[in-house]
Amino acid sequence: MRPQRWASTIIFKGPDWVDFLSKVRFQVDPQSLFMFAAIGFLIVLMVMQSRKRKKQAEELANSLSVGVWVMLTSGIYGQIVAVNEDRISLRAGETTLVVAKGAVMRTVDAPAEAVVKKTVAVKSPAAKASAATKATPVKKPAAKKPAAKPAAKSAK
Repeated sequence: MRPQRWASTIIFKGPDWVDFLSKVRFQVDPQSLFMFAAIGFLIVLMVMQSRKRKKQAEELANSLSVGVWVMLTSGIYGQIVAVNEDRISLRAGETTLVVAKGAVMRTVDAPAEAVVKKTVAVKSPAAKASAATKATPVKKPAAKKPAAKPAAKSAK
């Protein structure tokens, strides 16, 4: 049989599968219904958690600015020095690192070491000389005496 053409659609006369679909009936028992409901609930929870994580990541990315202290996913703490499109410059101690924004795990409060700079006391040459004269000589350990040999048995 040749199909009829109207506009741009093709219609076949008398398809058998249309009658088949109208006669099919699906019976669902309560156990299967509960299983589908539980799976649907888990999918909804996963979607909600995903949206929550994306929102938190966006808030963190927006809060990154110069002077903020952060912790990287590798555990490095530092202060942000510069912010670019997808990278940040971070000062950790005496080192400056350039890392991806995604490497920032969280923002933290400024550590106490950063607030109070430690000063190292420099000893004067006179103090070094007096310390050298006060040094006590190192005692050598006592020499061990050789073990006594057992007395030889005399023949009788």
